[in-house]
Amino acid sequence: MSRRNSALSLLCLLSLTACGQTSSVSSSSQSPIKEEYTAFGNVVHEKELAEGYLNVRHLRIGAQNKTFEIAHSDDGALESSFQEGDFLSIESASQYILFSGFGKEVLLYSPRGTFCIEIPKGKLKNTSDMQAFLGNQDIDVRIARASDLSQKRNLAFNPFDQMHIDENNLYNSNGTGPTIDDSKAMGEGAVAFFPHAYASRVTRNEVGFFPRNAIDGMENAEGHDGFPYQSWGYDQKEDATFTLYFGRQVELESLGLVLRHDTKNNHDCAWKKATFEYDGGEVEGEFTFTGEEQMVEFDAPIKTTYIRIKDMVAEKGSSQGYAALTELKAYGKETLSENPLAKKRIVHGAFGGLDQNHVRSSILTADIEDAVERANNWFLQSVEKGTLKIPMYDITRTETVALGEQEWKDSVYYSGLTDYVLTTGYEYGYDYLKGISQSYKYACNGGDFTPHGDWYQIGETYMQLGDLEGTAYPSLQPRENLDWNIAAYPNAPTGSKNAHMDSGRDWTHGGWWWCDALYMAMNSYTLMSRITGDEKYVEAAEKAYDYAKGNLYDDHYHLWHRDSTQLSLETDVADPITGKKYASFWSRGNAWVFAALAKQMLYLDEMEYPELYAKYKADFIEMAESLKEYQREDGLWNVAITPYQKYEGKEITGTCGFIYGFAVGSSLGILDASYMDMADLAYETILDECFIGDTDQLGYMQTVGYQPQNYVSEEFTRPITDEFGMGLFLMASSALLRSSGEYEDAHINVGAVRQGYYVS
Repeated sequence: MSRRNSALSLLCLLSLTACGQTSSVSSSSQSPIKEEYTAFGNVVHEKELAEGYLNVRHLRIGAQNKTFEIAHSDDGALESSFQEGDFLSIESASQYILFSGFGKEVLLYSPRGTFCIEIPKGKLKNTSDMQAFLGNQDIDVRIARASDLSQKRNLAFNPFDQMHIDENNLYNSNGTGPTIDDSKAMGEGAVAFFPHAYASRVTRNEVGFFPRNAIDGMENAEGHDGFPYQSWGYDQKEDATFTLYFGRQVELESLGLVLRHDTKNNHDCAWKKATFEYDGGEVEGEFTFTGEEQMVEFDAPIKTTYIRIKDMVAEKGSSQGYAALTELKAYGKETLSENPLAKKRIVHGAFGGLDQNHVRSSILTADIEDAVERANNWFLQSVEKGTLKIPMYDITRTETVALGEQEWKDSVYYSGLTDYVLTTGYEYGYDYLKGISQSYKYACNGGDFTPHGDWYQIGETYMQLGDLEGTAYPSLQPRENLDWNIAAYPNAPTGSKNAHMDSGRDWTHGGWWWCDALYMAMNSYTLMSRITGDEKYVEAAEKAYDYAKGNLYDDHYHLWHRDSTQLSLETDVADPITGKKYASFWSRGNAWVFAALAKQMLYLDEMEYPELYAKYKADFIEMAESLKEYQREDGLWNVAITPYQKYEGKEITGTCGFIYGFAVGSSLGILDASYMDMADLAYETILDECFIGDTDQLGYMQTVGYQPQNYVSEEFTRPITDEFGMGLFLMASSALLRSSGEYEDAHINVGAVRQGYYVS
């Protein structure tokens, strides 16, 4: 796809072709430097870009978490209008850039050549000069030259540093927990660019006292807390430390410190002395109570990768005893004379069967990509405008579709988009998923525990992102939720806040009382075992699956009832073989199960879990054989699967789940070629008959429901487009793309966009 050579002022809305390229490394990358595998089997290459490559994107994630591209530049010069929460994503072939913008000029370093500069929002505005950020701005970015590296400068300066989300969990100002001197984010290699500040204690964990404040270039020391008097405060905890990470070795001659000097009400005092640790040594500095810069000199220039301030002794006198650091400066130069090429983390999704395409789809790759672009752009544009309204399950009310929730409806869309990102290397989709996950702080159910599977689904996306980036944080809260639920097994868990445990439902045995839960929750259990190596998650999922199957699976039809209320429902027509009236089986409910089993074929290691894999495989094949019997002549499935029912007509949410399962199963060699033919036929009908008129709207999606009756009729369902239906369509499209004879391995450049930053 073509790359823009100048700034754009075009709404992008996750466009697949209008605003970006499949991969920023596909055409310019050189030979892999090394190759490894992630926990999920994705292949990681470390690559270098062609020298001189530079890409600057101004992106916006709006109030409803839709992605826009506001401007784009390949030469580093960009003029654009900024608002709160916007960010610049910068990709450089080299490790050093010189950034000029927002009234700042700064040398920045990233071993991956990936940088993210965010316009402050929320509480971060309290410590920022917002007038310098907002409105029309001229941005100039260039790859740093040798003369830039040789110049002596303040190497601590980074007005765009952010507190990493892993570091937020470690902060503890009350002194009751252990102090952790080393940043966990640094240990995971998750900090994108440098310099970077971290502290083991922060006063009340408030933004006005974040460590980033001490390297932002603001030296106003005569006050405290908000702009322009932000500082690093540690609530006078004697075990507190402050660490400045350079991310590489630098040569330093001296340090400069501006200590906070708020004399109002005798608030502040000075450090009498402090120790400054560096690679291989340390030096002590002595200070007086002044707001002017004070120096710490080294006997000779030192080479180090960090500076740690520790053992601060405050000279309280008659003051209230608050000592704080307004600004730290590190005077020196780089140890390198040339700007080295960056080493990009490039990942391509393995999907368990990427190299096992036993059966190929006949659908053209271009047709799939065109359909996804049309449908997805129409959907997101309508959501952004607030014009997409759909009936609710009781049919009498309507709701406006809006992304931005952690519950199942939005999370299935994220799941489908994750699949598409891994399949195509679609960068804007990756940016978008990073943005929404960051806005949720990688939490399920807002961080409160629940056994309800609808709130587990988003954990699958979090874990996939963490696997791409090689960082553990995205899986931490989902793991806590799983552990909480498993600990109560087989009983229903208790003591949860906001648990969504509807009365009258069976929350024992994992809480999978309805078949949808298998897709919403099962995948997170399996992936968690992949991440942690702990079998208990796979084992817990198996027990919950067996319990659900015992309650909901029909051994005659080899299909699933949605829940126990559906067991007694019958159709008006008798089965010609048994003479009994047909049972009622909901298409989308069975699609959830079928897609979940297909994902188990991808996520489970057959060598590690041979018996479990065989069990799920047998159930998957049994369902596939049953579904084959009920496919309509046009390739779709009725919303009520078994034939001759009154709920006949086009409906694609269930069908897309079946397409996904057939494509995955055929590609893995579990199902024969006839099933891929079925998937192709169904998808062709969707392309030919399920877009509404001459528009780009993909319709015929049954609204939120739990039974065929919510379908009403084909005419009623025709104009309905919902978020989970789009997610299922993205899943089906992705599986067929990977099965296409034209498919080429796609790579994702795991860049700096919202690289795990804390959002207050």
